[in-house]
Amino acid sequence: MSAPVHIRSTTLATTFGVATLNVSFGSLPAVGNQIIARVFGSTNGAAATSVTLSDNQGGSNTYAQSVFVNNATGNRYCAIAASTIPLVTSSGTFTLTITINGGSGNNTIELAGSEYGTMATGNPLNVTISNTGASTVTLDTTAAASTSQADEVFFSVCATNSGSASTAPFTNNAAGSVPSSGWTNDFSDGDDTNLCAGVMSSVIVSSIQAPRDVITANAAGPFSAVLASFKGATTAETPTTITGLGRRMISVGYWQG
Repeated sequence: MSAPVHIRSTTLATTFGVATLNVSFGSLPAVGNQIIARVFGSTNGAAATSVTLSDNQGGSNTYAQSVFVNNATGNRYCAIAASTIPLVTSSGTFTLTITINGGSGNNTIELAGSEYGTMATGNPLNVTISNTGASTVTLDTTAAASTSQADEVFFSVCATNSGSASTAPFTNNAAGSVPSSGWTNDFSDGDDTNLCAGVMSSVIVSSIQAPRDVITANAAGPFSAVLASFKGATTAETPTTITGLGRRMISVGYWQG
């Protein structure tokens, strides 16, 4: 097996008052790699119910929602969506679009996309978990089921209704996190007064684990949290028999999946 490799990410894009948001990669993602998008936000009318991820590459690349949750207290939602097969098409400016389904009112959306290589060639999604909580500074995805293989990348997204405005409001690797260290704050927004406070984190692991991300916020509030794990590539030997020129030869080839 091979560990997933982070290639590049977009910036964190934000908007309000609409149901869709675009974000583009600064450099073109490679055909054969996988895309993972993370999103959080809020609605002040009907609650959001799901998200839809797409791109501007003509429909050859396929995506699906991996995990979604909304906290009815404050209607803070978060989600992870990803490609279900390696990228087939990648040309020009590669733009992701997230659509928030079911929400109404003054929506806020915050979106970031990441490209990863050395991923499983089928749908790499493995385990997921979601959680919501009342007013607290502890944002906890709770523990997912154990992963089915060692080499994976874990992603989490948390959104909170803290009512605070801070440039450094989140601390990763709080007590109970699995793994207990290594989680990085990839993107965050501490300003819940104008948009939506939230944080997107990740960690690459090399052992089978039951992932859990616990983050400490600087102010208490109702929260929503999701986590998804994605499998790295597996390698297996496939013997090939070649007969010719009066002798029998065995060659060994490799496949990745």
